[in-house]
Amino acid sequence: ALGIFLQQVSTAKFQQAFVRLTERFEPLQAAIQVNGGDRHNQHYLAYGSAFAAALPLRDFSAEADALGAARRWMEKQVARPFDPASPLCDSALLKLNDDQVIWFINQHHLVTDAWSCRLLLQAMDEEYHNLVTGGAPLPALPQQAASPAADNKGVAQVEEARDYWREIYASIPVQGGFFNRSSDPRRTDSSRVRFTLDQGRVAQLQAVAGQHFPALTAQISLFAAFGALLVALVSRLAYRQRVGFDTPALNRTSAGDRATPGLFIELFPFAAQLEADTSFVDIGRQLLGLIPGFVKHGRPGASLPGTNGACDTLLNFIPFSLG
Repeated sequence: ALGIFLQQVSTAKFQQAFVRLTERFEPLQAAIQVNGGDRHNQHYLAYGSAFAAALPLRDFSAEADALGAARRWMEKQVARPFDPASPLCDSALLKLNDDQVIWFINQHHLVTDAWSCRLLLQAMDEEYHNLVTGGAPLPALPQQAASPAADNKGVAQVEEARDYWREIYASIPVQGGFFNRSSDPRRTDSSRVRFTLDQGRVAQLQAVAGQHFPALTAQISLFAAFGALLVALVSRLAYRQRVGFDTPALNRTSAGDRATPGLFIELFPFAAQLEADTSFVDIGRQLLGLIPGFVKHGRPGASLPGTNGACDTLLNFIPFSLG
């Protein structure tokens, strides 16, 4: 979910621009539909104007603490699960005063990823300024292909990749939740703890990663360091000797992909074995050994969402700016 402060915008024109954007930005007109009878229901993702997201204006300007009231409203919205049959995007303009509004937008991860969110912000900025300046309607944005494997060779490569990932998943025992707890399926919000590293600590971390986990790029070395930290933590918290985690692949391999809204990322597993004498460096080097397989087999369409119960943690390592 995003809450973006806007100053001195025309709310009417912003709402009009949003309507135009829903017509050309496919993830803003998506919902889950059902086919079949009671015993054989099949759920599928549908797109169309009937599922287009709306942008109502909610006025908090009369509140003694308008910003606080708006924040509480957003927290409540984020905690509420999406109705799958409704648009998989929840958005509103929250008026704080005559000059300030917040654009709240919350999208289901089924239809978007972080890269697509950046495209959304860029497209909305273009749409609003185009409307204000009286420009011609903007062209539709590219739409995501239904299947990444379009030929026999591609299908064979995807199946080979899936076999590789099945082996890694099979090597990780399925565990219970941390402290025998599981998440509440009735809520979709989560707590986020931020820890900002100063330049000195960043330099130290980069030096340690480069020394102990030498790799083709500095980003791969850092991935191994953070992955080793995650594995060590999970092992301590959950008393596990074999620890697995998923990590996303961007899967935007062409300029066209990078200009296309939608969900491209797929999750693929890493795993490490810990014994009594396993060191932090040992863990990181085990993960480094899996990097070539990740690069080769982390291809579009190769993920196995139905078989990843052994991995209950995620390392979302993003070595580039999305801003």
